Amino acid sequence: EMAQAVIYLREAVALAPDNAAAWGALALAYRKSLAYTPPEQQAGVRASALGAARRSLELDPDSPHAATAQALL
Repeated sequence: EMAQAVIYLREAVALAPDNAAAWGALALAYRKSLAYTPPEQQAGVRASALGAARRSLELDPDSPHAATAQALL
């Protein structure tokens, strides 16, 4: 379930805030969760995905997960 993945990945970035891969995975999880998010909440989830992708790219400009998430948003 995507909601559970987001929870685990948020914990991961809290424990390792300099881990670009975790931020990129979080961005993708947020992106994938949009399909199950009510329309009135989608803007917030999209903003969270973009924020996670930006953080991943700050840490690793070549982050494939972050680049993918940004392209899909």
